[in-house]
Amino acid sequence: MSNIYKTAGGRTVDMNKLRMQNEKAIAVGNMNVNARGDLLGKGGKIVKTVSQRTREEKRVNNVVNNASLKKKVTAEEVKVLSENEPLPEAKKETAATKKKKQREKELPDGSIEIVDEGNDL
Repeated sequence: MSNIYKTAGGRTVDMNKLRMQNEKAIAVGNMNVNARGDLLGKGGKIVKTVSQRTREEKRVNNVVNNASLKKKVTAEEVKVLSENEPLPEAKKETAATKKKKQREKELPDGSIEIVDEGNDL
């Protein structure tokens, strides 16, 4: 596919040629890169090329994707852990520990009162 376009005035523009001519130009913005995507330091000098940056990103993504969040435990370790420590019992929910549900109730005079769910007046 050709990247040659015709302008409204009838002139032809080769986008690939234009892109190649300006790839070293500093891009406008706050990312400190040139038009090609190279990371620039002080004075517009190239610190990291775009290929180095993509290699680093791929390496980081591979490490993150391949990392396991589960700790592998052997059957012997499970047996030792279960013998030494009893399993924690489930906490029973009592009336004192239950969180009371509250809602807003509008009074006839337009004011709002917060009441408990079971206590409708």
